[in-house]
Amino acid sequence: MKRILLNLFILVSLSTATKLTAQVKDSTFVEHESLWAESYRQRLYNPALQYQAFSSAYSKVIYRYAQRTQQAVWLSEDGKEEHSHSFHTRAYLPLNKVSTAWGSAGYDKTLTQGVRWSSSIDHDKLSPYILADSLGGDNKSERYSLNGGYALKKGKWQFGGEMTFRAEQAYRERDPRMRSIVSDLTLRLGLARALGSKLIALSLSNETYKQKAGVTFVRPEGGVPEYLMTGIGTYQPRFSGGKSSLLYKGNNTTIALDLLPKPQSSGLYLGASWSLEHDERLSLEHNSLPLNQLYKYHWTGHIGLRHIGTWLYDISLNGKYEHKHGDEALVGDSGSGDYPILASLTLYKETHKELEGLFTLGKGDKLPRYARLRLGYNATNMHYIYPEREASYQHIYSQVEGQIFTTLSPKSTLSSGASLGYQYALPAQMSLPLTQVEPSFLGYLLGRHQVLSSSLWSTSLSLAYDYRFNHTYALCAKLQAGASQAKVLSQGMKYDITCSIGLRF
Repeated sequence: MKRILLNLFILVSLSTATKLTAQVKDSTFVEHESLWAESYRQRLYNPALQYQAFSSAYSKVIYRYAQRTQQAVWLSEDGKEEHSHSFHTRAYLPLNKVSTAWGSAGYDKTLTQGVRWSSSIDHDKLSPYILADSLGGDNKSERYSLNGGYALKKGKWQFGGEMTFRAEQAYRERDPRMRSIVSDLTLRLGLARALGSKLIALSLSNETYKQKAGVTFVRPEGGVPEYLMTGIGTYQPRFSGGKSSLLYKGNNTTIALDLLPKPQSSGLYLGASWSLEHDERLSLEHNSLPLNQLYKYHWTGHIGLRHIGTWLYDISLNGKYEHKHGDEALVGDSGSGDYPILASLTLYKETHKELEGLFTLGKGDKLPRYARLRLGYNATNMHYIYPEREASYQHIYSQVEGQIFTTLSPKSTLSSGASLGYQYALPAQMSLPLTQVEPSFLGYLLGRHQVLSSSLWSTSLSLAYDYRFNHTYALCAKLQAGASQAKVLSQGMKYDITCSIGLRF
């Protein structure tokens, strides 16, 4: 792996050093695949803002293979090794002077080896109310994704709509045989109005989420307990055990307001958003009994300055705050299959806050090149009320990225990129009543705390090649390799390799 990274670094250095005077003629490739475009695209949450956001049409179909390997497991729920194959297509089409359409579709097939303490999909979304066991296994998953949107301009007004859908299943072929099926639909509407050189925009979105998760055993006598986790090593013993069948239902509503310059214009921009997410866990084995309610309140805000000229720059300050609390049902004795809910207790609370400064610099002349710097701070605090336990983590992080486009021939363009990041861990703490913690949980909790409270570094190198057959079609290929290390682990290296090939038109 180290030899691969070294060879990739040499290729990047040679390609950028030998073509410094070559002019890049493929402006479409640069416009849609640069760091500048990536930063700009993050501000296009409102579908109305997609209208003429880019000056050129862009479509591509690619096959991608990705691999992640680790010397030691970082987080048990992520597994030790992962391999994925995927097919994706993406398009951005300015249809005429008053309308724009865009969309994407994808299929991903993934094998994740050595997963423990997670028997359902979307661990981060549903945590702490996950289904888990100490044995785990190798997860296979298939994901289908679809996205489409349309934006229209009428006078000073812009209107847009977008739909995103995901269907996914994950399963194991050996005991404990977990199986999860997910459907996730998001609808987003937006409008914007021109105010001089600015646009003021408002958007509303709603996500409807559903997951059916369960675990079965072909040989029940060799099974392990399945735990309905409730946070920081707690679980619901009454409903935990062997075979489990759960239903997760969720809804997320988001409102966002933005003030920003028109496309290809300079100026100040700012925005804010608020969202409320509600997820519910029900036991299908107990007549769809609602066991837990999870509420998330999410606020974001940003302010920045964008300049477009001979030199491009974008500097912004971004903040977000999330408050999460979970309610557990106090269930009475059943009668005729009915389980009365006597009370609902708020026992879990979590907050997450983050502040990030982002600076992107570029020059799009004969030799397009871009750089991006991130500096930030984040903190997470978790609290389970009874029996009381706490955990908190804080980090200061930084990352620098660079990208340069060079011409290899009149028809071919090479993009070379590199990044280097470091996350410094501030003092962390975890408080547990050891006499009241399930013995099998201790290793999991202490290992997770060790990684989350560790400093880490990461680096990556990439090469993207684009060859135009004619004015309509082009071959595109990309290779990216990365490495990262959690300093607290003696065998803490993680390696990532991604390669893709496809057709652009």
